[in-house]
Amino acid sequence: MEDEHKPDSQESPQPVEGTAGPDWIERNSGRFSSRPDQPALGSGKLSEGEDRTWGMFCHLAALSNLIGPSILNIVGPLIPWLLKRQESPWVDAHGKESINFQLTMSILAWIGALAMPITCGVSVALSVAAGIFSIVMAVVASVRANEGKFMPYPFSFRFFR
Repeated sequence: MEDEHKPDSQESPQPVEGTAGPDWIERNSGRFSSRPDQPALGSGKLSEGEDRTWGMFCHLAALSNLIGPSILNIVGPLIPWLLKRQESPWVDAHGKESINFQLTMSILAWIGALAMPITCGVSVALSVAAGIFSIVMAVVASVRANEGKFMPYPFSFRFFR
């Protein structure tokens, strides 16, 4: 005689209420950000695809300092942010995050350059490290934005909130 309470091996386990089970993921795919305090994709006037693209541009524009003056890492993200921040909370959040990080990295690089005579060139390593870190993080953040995720930059002062 079989036990009536024995679960069938073919049944899939049901997720606990409020958890992210397969059904929740399907219902909410593309509509979440990795931080609960960040706006959802498509929550403004732009579509989800446009949000992703403009969010990605906010981060990639920081790489414009590779082809011009070093101030372009701040001016670059400022342009897409100013153009679309009113239309999309998603782009607004990505633009602020990118500009805050680029300002922080620029300040570190400028401090390193100014301290070079005092430190006999040791601070050059700080400037170079800040530059490389800035490039890598901008690329990573742009990929995350294009995936529909928000990536907070590490070591970033919050000039814009």
